[in-house]
Amino acid sequence: MSSNPTMEKLADQIIDWARKEGASEVAVDLAKSRFIELERRDGQLEKIREASSAGLNLALYVDGRYSSHSTNDMRPEALEAFVKRAVPMTRLLSVDPFQGLAEPVLYEGRSDVDLQILDSKHSDVTPEARQAIATQVEEGARSVKADIISVTSGYYDSFNENLKVHSNGFSGYEESSDFWCGADVSVNDPSGKKPSGWDWVGSRTFDALPSPFASGVESTKRATSRIGQTQLPSGTMTVVLENRIAGGLLRHLLRAAQGAALQQKQSFLLDKLDQKLGSEVFTLIDDPLKVKGFASKHFDRDGISAKARNLIEAGVLRSFLIDVYYGRKLGVTPTGGGTSNLVVPPGKRSFDELLADIPSGVFVTSLLGGNSDTTRGDFSHGISGFAIENGTLGAPIGEMNIAGNHTTFWNQLVEVGNDPYLYTSTLTPTLVFEGVSVSGA
Repeated sequence: MSSNPTMEKLADQIIDWARKEGASEVAVDLAKSRFIELERRDGQLEKIREASSAGLNLALYVDGRYSSHSTNDMRPEALEAFVKRAVPMTRLLSVDPFQGLAEPVLYEGRSDVDLQILDSKHSDVTPEARQAIATQVEEGARSVKADIISVTSGYYDSFNENLKVHSNGFSGYEESSDFWCGADVSVNDPSGKKPSGWDWVGSRTFDALPSPFASGVESTKRATSRIGQTQLPSGTMTVVLENRIAGGLLRHLLRAAQGAALQQKQSFLLDKLDQKLGSEVFTLIDDPLKVKGFASKHFDRDGISAKARNLIEAGVLRSFLIDVYYGRKLGVTPTGGGTSNLVVPPGKRSFDELLADIPSGVFVTSLLGGNSDTTRGDFSHGISGFAIENGTLGAPIGEMNIAGNHTTFWNQLVEVGNDPYLYTSTLTPTLVFEGVSVSGA
């Protein structure tokens, strides 16, 4: 991993200022970022937005008390005054014996794998190239025969630089870039409705950005596929979740695995570690070291060295999401308080092969709103998608709901496809569930 000597020198100076004011422990997080965004609407370049920022996030531990502070004023004289104000302010807070930096042993064993999350030529991308990509997206969208109301196409790229330094020996530096393009398309429906569809694709390097034209085509196809939506009768049926939306339900599930929910006894996963949570085909891996992953990292927010871990293994819950603070409160070793790249290992069959074996059911392409109860595990979501009829996709459906409880729902998972969705940090393939409660007409 590379570094930035200027940022390192500043971080050391901030720690020195804080210690002189009486801080026992200090955590400095220095960040720089830049993003550029273009948006076209119906053939016209409507928006160009560029922003660069730099900032400090400062964590202070003073006489058993903890506080956090942030500023974007990076002038040395302003920073020194900022730190000198922050330390005495911290003394006004209540003592919290569980606060403090991570034990240095948790910093050990950091991987040196090249995550390939930085395009060294990110600054070479020209305004003309960005506009050309947004134009190609719109051309793709309008190449599909449809009664189009509007096309909004866009391009986005960013560069991020972060240095984290702790007063007890941790230092970590990361640089990353990402590039995105896509469109939102709305079309006319004879019923008077105006269904819409979207598609966005991305990559860590500019040269690896997928076809803008194809993304535009997909956007319009998704919009037109929603024309004529109807409702199916309510019942218990087979539900197939499209690969690009399945991650939403996983995120709801994992909220109950966080240290705060467990410590406050507001989690349906309490006392479920190493117990069966789902079917044998359900495995979920948190992989922070995935090359080119959108959430790849060498260390977490506490400085704990990142390692791949099984959160769920063949249906058995293997790990909670516990940071340093809640690890101390719960009396357990921290595992990392958040997630990175979530991976459901792919199965053997394609979407078409999975579909061919389903006589009836619903294929869900959108989860709309809804709720998920972390304490009890109940969830409900509006859905749209398609009816499944004799192994093929039938009429488009909408204004329906699926409901269940996470403790039973993941046991209803019967097969996993071989088609993980690539343009997110939650890489889930198509998921097939049996016996799901679906509300409709």
